[in-house]
Amino acid sequence: MNQTTKNKICFGLGTVGRDALYSLVSMYLLVHLTDVVKFSDGGLAVIGVMLTLFGVFDAIIDPFVGAIVDNTKTKWGKFKPWILIGMIGTGILTILMFHNFDMSETSHIILLAVTYLLFSIFFSLNDISYWSLMPAISKDQSVRESVGAFARICANVGMFAMVLSYTQIPTWFAPLGINARDAYFISAIVITIIMWIFQSVTLFGVKEDRSHLEATEKTTIK
Repeated sequence: MNQTTKNKICFGLGTVGRDALYSLVSMYLLVHLTDVVKFSDGGLAVIGVMLTLFGVFDAIIDPFVGAIVDNTKTKWGKFKPWILIGMIGTGILTILMFHNFDMSETSHIILLAVTYLLFSIFFSLNDISYWSLMPAISKDQSVRESVGAFARICANVGMFAMVLSYTQIPTWFAPLGINARDAYFISAIVITIIMWIFQSVTLFGVKEDRSHLEATEKTTIK
């Protein structure tokens, strides 16, 4: 297998577990809190406002994250260190968001606020650095387009796998005597591990061509 093909496969596979994990949080966190954790109406109202505000924060923080990534310089490049940091952070925070700890609703909301806010930051670090890695794979536009197309296919595989499996998770664990909340907590751990494995394929399998990136203009915060 030549390096171009290896880059394409290793880069694309990095999205499978990551998009499955992101779909779990973005599509099903509120469903989980409503149907599984069974928050009160007041608690859900607070969470709804909180998630809306954090959505605005996420849009504001992206340019700053992009500037941080663009101005990074290490022997591992500017992108891979942030992919690694982002994948570890988002994985741990996802597990905490789907935890099965015994705590009051107020304490749960506080923990959720902290973890969701940090999740937004760490996922932005991972997402921006991951997709910014693509121009470093090849100078050839047609190669980059092919890599991007394969990555989108892999991302859809991860997303649809989560969509199809989410409602079945309690059923899979029921024969073991595990309740729905514990089942989703265990599943969050499993999905996190899967995400780390696939992202590691990108980290160790993709070889960058940095020759045309060194002379590019640096992005300032302004």
